[in-house]
Amino acid sequence: MKNYIKLMRPQHYIKNLLIFFALIFSGNFFDKEMLLSTFLAFLSFSMCASVVYIINDIKDKEKDKLHEKKKNRPIASGRVSVKNASILAFTDC
Repeated sequence: MKNYIKLMRPQHYIKNLLIFFALIFSGNFFDKEMLLSTFLAFLSFSMCASVVYIINDIKDKEKDKLHEKKKNRPIASGRVSVKNASILAFTDC
């Protein structure tokens, strides 16, 4: 499970928090309906970003194997198969 989470790169989701700024600056942060819609948009952006990371890692698998740091990524290292990564990507977004 740890490798699948690493594959999705959740540490990059922080940039998607910017979507909440619109609610904050418009004074609508405590509007439950708008907050829920914004939260769902945040989740959607985050999941779609993960799909892009997974597809890129599948595409670059062979090159990443030769890279000093990227060789430790879940797909390049073989800890996650291309098949399982593909299933995750296409059920994620």
